[in-house]
Amino acid sequence: MNSVHVHIIQDTPLILHNITGEHIFQIHMSGVTGYVYIFLLHMSGADLTIICQFLQRGTKLIVKIIHIQKCDEQLNLTTRQEHTMVDCTSSVEVKGALYDQARFTYKGKIAIFPEASMTQAYQKSHTLLLSDKACAQATPSLEVQTQQVQCKHGSAIAAIDKECIEYLTSRGLASDDAQKIVVESFFKQIFEHDEVKKFYTLIQKSKVE
Repeated sequence: MNSVHVHIIQDTPLILHNITGEHIFQIHMSGVTGYVYIFLLHMSGADLTIICQFLQRGTKLIVKIIHIQKCDEQLNLTTRQEHTMVDCTSSVEVKGALYDQARFTYKGKIAIFPEASMTQAYQKSHTLLLSDKACAQATPSLEVQTQQVQCKHGSAIAAIDKECIEYLTSRGLASDDAQKIVVESFFKQIFEHDEVKKFYTLIQKSKVE
């Protein structure tokens, strides 16, 4: 598998859409906070590996991945947060919605090497199932080889809140519109930059696949 190296050198967010293969995100400048947003929409049989690396101490990398699958689409996602420098922070958050018979598998690993003390690493995945036939699997893991670190990881897979849908439909909304509002709210919680919100709105309106 060919790897794509992406150097994060400034604080502005990097937005990527429907990428596949292996992508390595590296922080080269001390004191920089890098933001990466990855949109994976309606991809069929796709495999993506995201690797976070730190080449200077005192840096941060925040990666947010948004995915939507429909019909019988399947997405396989792997993330690795590789800490080899002192006093670095990584955060990977994955949010997705599955419709119909869609499938999603996620494997997330945080690896903290002996020389990477004072690391802070976080990993979270949350998948919303919008069909009884949709299926998701998430496997988070930690490998910590030093002390003085802070690590958290977790995953949640849940069906859409039927009570919320019932409440919205009782106020006059059609069922499809109520579901759309719940999904939109679910995703918007992950956005921290206005340009990312605008991008999401644009691709939703354009029905990019």
